[in-house]
Amino acid sequence: MLNTIKAFLVSAFMATTLIAATQASATSVNWTTEGGLSDFDTDTITFTGFNTNQLTSVVGSAFFHSHSTSSVVNFNLEVLLDGVWTSIFTDSTNSVSPVSGDNVLSSLISNVSFATGIVSGIRATGSPNQSQANHNWGNTVFNFNDVSRVPLPASLPLLAASIFGFGFMRRRAQKG
Repeated sequence: MLNTIKAFLVSAFMATTLIAATQASATSVNWTTEGGLSDFDTDTITFTGFNTNQLTSVVGSAFFHSHSTSSVVNFNLEVLLDGVWTSIFTDSTNSVSPVSGDNVLSSLISNVSFATGIVSGIRATGSPNQSQANHNWGNTVFNFNDVSRVPLPASLPLLAASIFGFGFMRRRAQKG
């Protein structure tokens, strides 16, 4: 009975160690710092990539709008995911000024999930071209969760240690 409890405790410790080895943190991308324009129809920024699967929030006063209430502007936000432009958010409006909840990114975008991969760019498009359908993007910050996994070589010693521990406990049980 005592050996069974020991085996369970060792297994629980090893499982906890493996689970704790996967970490999640946040990565922020500043539109202006990465070379993005403040006012535009279509603009793209690229940066050193990081592993993620979610745009958690947008901070700032960036918005998209139509220049006439009789026309609609379509907005598309894409990320460069593993080298392929992937649409993660679309919306449309005929609003001619920033209206929270209608065309302001910080009130529209929250916890947008997509396939896990390396994100190395953001592209925003307002169409049809309206002579700057996107405004106030200066210092807009995109916050992503950063999914970092323990590389395989780092997890191998943990696996080897757990196998060694089970073998040691079994041998000790057979001798005792």
